[in-house]
Amino acid sequence: MAACSLHENQRMWTKANLARLGFWLVLASACQREAVAQVVDDPLSPIGCFKIVDDRGVASTTVIDLCAGATSIAPGLCYAAALDCCNLTSQQILQLCWGATSTDPLDCYRLLDAEGDLTNSQIIGYCATSCPLGPAPAQASHPWCVKTALDRTNLTTQMVGELCRNARSAGPVECFLVGRSISRLAESELVRLCAQTWSCQYVNAIPPTN
Repeated sequence: MAACSLHENQRMWTKANLARLGFWLVLASACQREAVAQVVDDPLSPIGCFKIVDDRGVASTTVIDLCAGATSIAPGLCYAAALDCCNLTSQQILQLCWGATSTDPLDCYRLLDAEGDLTNSQIIGYCATSCPLGPAPAQASHPWCVKTALDRTNLTTQMVGELCRNARSAGPVECFLVGRSISRLAESELVRLCAQTWSCQYVNAIPPTN
């Protein structure tokens, strides 16, 4: 099979719009080692990331920490690949793969781990993504996100505000609706997963620690 870039995986995810999820996940698995770092802003990315890791039986709280506000599916690909290759705890994989734009953090870990001179903590501290790439934050939250959420969901106005804060489009609502159809996450969990976040070249983003 030809090598697949992260951009190609992401485009396939968007085009399929979840209808061909099973086929896409097989292809993503085959291509994850060849993922290339690129900035992609697909509002369905958090759900795509969540689905990849949730299907591996990982606790939903961990998956949400990993995928919340993700601008691509790369954190999920990184996490799933780490489960297959490395003797790491779920927390260590989370720290390694959070904010990833490719599987480079995992490739970095495997290379240094093979040397045998460093501890897992030292390697993860060096290889983990320190500043996730992403598009510039919206100058103002997009009003269509709020309107769509009020029209198409039963969320309270407070939760609508949380879902649409910093939104660049109505994408977070689409993410919420798809997530509701394919997962058993609570509404509050879906809101946290799908809300868009500012990338850390504009604000200091701190990786989750629990």
